Amino acid sequence: MTPDFKEKLTIVIPSHKRLIINRALSYYDKWDVQIIVCDSSPSPLRLPPSNNILYYHTPEKGFSQKISAALSFVKTPYCCISADDDFLSHSGMQGGIEFLEENQDYVSVQGHYIEFTKSGNDVYSTTLYANDIGHHNNSDIPSERIISAFNPYAQHFYSLHRTPVLQKSLYLASHLKSLIHAELSTALVGMIYGKHKILPLFWMARDRYQYTLYSSDSNGDSNSSVIWGVDGWKSYLLSNEAKFHKELFSKEFSKVTGENIDVGNEVFEQAFEAYLDGIAESSKVQLSWKDT
Repeated sequence: MTPDFKEKLTIVIPSHKRLIINRALSYYDKWDVQIIVCDSSPSPLRLPPSNNILYYHTPEKGFSQKISAALSFVKTPYCCISADDDFLSHSGMQGGIEFLEENQDYVSVQGHYIEFTKSGNDVYSTTLYANDIGHHNNSDIPSERIISAFNPYAQHFYSLHRTPVLQKSLYLASHLKSLIHAELSTALVGMIYGKHKILPLFWMARDRYQYTLYSSDSNGDSNSSVIWGVDGWKSYLLSNEAKFHKELFSKEFSKVTGENIDVGNEVFEQAFEAYLDGIAESSKVQLSWKDT
């Protein structure tokens, strides 16, 4: 690891009543890297003492809100979000930082993922996000990048991000209820600002075992706030929140690109039409953006 690695990277770990996080903190302790734990547990978690860990206890905040708040403390140029039962690759982070420093027109980068499970003394692993391998979103046109990011959809959430762009992405998501917007905004907003690539690097290992829920009903993060399937998205996209979502996105798009707000509205609609085309079980889903 380069000598100034600690000055380059912050890892943000969201958690909720999950002491399994101590396993991840022990793993990252060997890295000498900045860590921010944003925890929405009712009572503070007991974490190991460390000069590298900032513990941010926010029981009143939902998933997107607590990550957005934690990102306001990030001082390094690059940031990565990691679940409390995931393990980022040491060499992957270094390769990602080197790539972003050499390619200023890219705002995020990631690599290859595995999922592992332990049975007795044996550990078994499988490839995660296999369909995303080789994804390269390198158009010079923001609208093209945004639409391309949504079909075939490739998650950007666990990428290495330029910190200011990740802050903007999660700030937008923090105004919305559904959990999935924390993830989708890293593509929707992120691709306004620049390009994205999946590198041929080992990036992350994920523990397949589900320990506890990641969040709480009390702060709006229950499964009822997750949008399920094509029908769920069709309903959402006609809701008042979706109209507000589009308004937030279009303002950001217009501010960065100089395009008219109406262009941003159209890009938002096309992005989600592309997204639903990707998850539709059969024929193309026709969306209506008329007020109801």
